[in-house]
Amino acid sequence: MCPYRCTETRYLSPICGRYCARTSKSFAGEASLKAYGLQSTQTAVLLRRVRQLLGYESFFTVGPLTAHGWSFRTGATARQAAGVIHTDFEKHFLRARVLQWSEFVTSSTLDHAERRMRAVDAPHIMTDGDVFVCDHNAPRRD
Repeated sequence: MCPYRCTETRYLSPICGRYCARTSKSFAGEASLKAYGLQSTQTAVLLRRVRQLLGYESFFTVGPLTAHGWSFRTGATARQAAGVIHTDFEKHFLRARVLQWSEFVTSSTLDHAERRMRAVDAPHIMTDGDVFVCDHNAPRRD
């Protein structure tokens, strides 16, 4: 129950600020989390909850040298997600290829992951954690 006697509790996430402040400096990584019996930090839990309440999810673009996370509104289509990267990609969208992050990390190589991706059309609804490759015919600007 909310200590401020809120009647609406569905938006609350139990976070202990004192515990979070005390342990945030001592966490050195995943091993420290397991030592405390935690799956993630309180800050990560809070951030996930805030993104959920604001209606945002993430997708990733991954290449041989870089990876990038992108935010999109929940319910966005593949075309709209392409527009998050660059507006020309949305205008000149052809198709996209997607793979869930959990499947991507189990792939032995980037080429293997790309072979596992499935082709989707513009109306495909993006899901949180998709790895995304956009095929487009936007003109190059040199």
